[in-house]
Amino acid sequence: MAFSRLVLLLFVFGVVLSACSDNTPTQVESQPPVIENITAPEKAYLGDPLGSDIRAQVSDPDGLQDIVQVSCQLDLPGGAQKSVPMLDDGRDGDILANDGQYFARVPGATWGSAGSAGIVVQASDQAGHAVQSESVPIEIIDGSPGSPPVLSNLIFPEVVYADSVYDVALLVQADDDDGRSDIDSVTYAFFPPASPVSGQSGLLLDDGQNDDGVAGNGIYGAKWPSNAIGNEFGIYSVRVQAFDRAGNRSPALVQTFQLASRIENLPPRIVSVSAPDTVSRAAALIFTIRTVAEDPNGLADLRRVFFNSFLPDGKPASGNPFFMRDDGVIDNDGNGDRVANDGEYALVIAISRSNELGLYRFDFQAEDRGGLVSEKVVHTITVVE
Repeated sequence: MAFSRLVLLLFVFGVVLSACSDNTPTQVESQPPVIENITAPEKAYLGDPLGSDIRAQVSDPDGLQDIVQVSCQLDLPGGAQKSVPMLDDGRDGDILANDGQYFARVPGATWGSAGSAGIVVQASDQAGHAVQSESVPIEIIDGSPGSPPVLSNLIFPEVVYADSVYDVALLVQADDDDGRSDIDSVTYAFFPPASPVSGQSGLLLDDGQNDDGVAGNGIYGAKWPSNAIGNEFGIYSVRVQAFDRAGNRSPALVQTFQLASRIENLPPRIVSVSAPDTVSRAAALIFTIRTVAEDPNGLADLRRVFFNSFLPDGKPASGNPFFMRDDGVIDNDGNGDRVANDGEYALVIAISRSNELGLYRFDFQAEDRGGLVSEKVVHTITVVE
């Protein structure tokens, strides 16, 4: 049985459970942070006042709150080193605060001289673990890269209705003091609700097909069917940035929009519950409770399915509420959820000889992304000897 997938909880029967036959509490050791991805330019200019954007995705098995500090060590062309803090505060070039994506901007003069340099990202946690990435090479060049592009007049709808099919256009004006011919590309990226990772990205084009029909007028755009932007209702972000032939990048423009449904938001409902009516504590069973939930606005509108449990004396179980899974993960004995994202939710339950005899009540409910909650469906389980 996969220990990590067995729900260890103050079970509805009032007993602290552990996996299989091992009843000894396990002390979980703190794990070090993980530096997953680094994004940095291949070259930087000493005369660039805007500087180079450096990003790093950092995670921690013990949670993002365990990360104490992230910084980038600059290995300068002259052999010296400088440390620059990286922040995850949602400001400047950071898109979302506290999402694990850290950002720093390094002005060109910081490098000191031209030549080959490197960037090493370092992270530490509350337990004192310190990790660092491999060095990312960057070439430092004398002079100025010229003027960076400038973006303006970002146009995108405030609301996109995903349950209708119509064209949605993204338009932005791109200019460059060195001439429009110096603009190399204009990129876009859509970010789902509270996600640091884009769900869709690509190029905007100035080909006359997406704006006023005039190619080369500095208006870049693209079109999509309204139902092709995302499959989760909520607040999205679209991020647009321009690059010129010298590698300069414009400050990014970011706009939020809502992906919604034209259909009135209706509450979800619990369709069915599959659980035993009677269990024997002498059998020390491990079994799965299953619940099928649905939502008139679609399964993507379901936020969570859960139950509250009540002991034979009527008192609520201390672990309430218990959240069920629709992740498609089962153990070797077939316990767990069978198919991910199909509307059937599961939770693995264990019972031992320590459980109190009597009748236990389970109240099942579903909640959607709009905060609407289903009617309760009640199931009882009798624990016998």
